[in-house]
Amino acid sequence: MTIRSIRPLNLIALGVAVVFMAAQAAFAAPTPTDALKSTIDKVLVILKDETKTPQQRKAVVVETVRERFDFTSMSQFVLSKNWREANDEQRSTFIEKFSKILENTYAGRLQEYSGETVKYLDEKIRGDKALVDTAVATASADIPISYKLRAEGGDWYIYDVVIEGISLARNYNATYNEVIHKEGFDGLLKLMEERIQSGESKE
Repeated sequence: MTIRSIRPLNLIALGVAVVFMAAQAAFAAPTPTDALKSTIDKVLVILKDETKTPQQRKAVVVETVRERFDFTSMSQFVLSKNWREANDEQRSTFIEKFSKILENTYAGRLQEYSGETVKYLDEKIRGDKALVDTAVATASADIPISYKLRAEGGDWYIYDVVIEGISLARNYNATYNEVIHKEGFDGLLKLMEERIQSGESKE
């Protein structure tokens, strides 16, 4: 075999390898629906695990949810202009308290789970943002829930949840910015801590 005949074969092999690796990468990257479904499936398995106490189930649910939510992006949207005016310490404290409130609220509602199923209806992607429409099928009706996600590092993370047309982030935006207007940023942080303590004391 001559050198000329070897070189084309090497190029063909290289080309096949590149295509194969690209296919692997495409296969490995989850769609927004895949990412969302993987988290919801994990949560449903946890909720059905009767070997754990309610407190243990809540702890695992919170850990699972934390891995899928982008609390920093959500915090920036919720605070809007007040995020830009806050200092680094205030921002960090807000993210910590806000994530705790959301986790407690989400986990608390999941404690009411009684076998409902989730339907995945539609998915829209625009650049690094996506919208996944779902519905929770209850005995009486389907409750529409849409998730807004953003891509980062080859995965998708939730930055807003819209339940029956009401945006979670926009709802907090209106409430928290009103508090900041009346009581200042530190007043909001104090109110959030009181809510966290109140919620924990009820468990």
